Amino acid sequence: YQKEYTKRQQIIYVLINHLHDREGWGYRKISKWLNQSGIKTHRGKKWFNSSVISVLTTNSEISAI
Repeated sequence: YQKEYTKRQQIIYVLINHLHDREGWGYRKISKWLNQSGIKTHRGKKWFNSSVISVLTTNSEISAI
């Protein structure tokens, strides 16, 4: 089963990946910044370290796009 990711999910993945890999930000700093910026998770919730980690590990196949 291949899940299709929305454009929003793809953009958030690219953003989080950039902040983590290129800027060297930790998971806590990324989740704090996303919350302060008013960016909600896919389900409209607040970001936590675990949700940032989940995006990076679960959506890693997006990087091939």
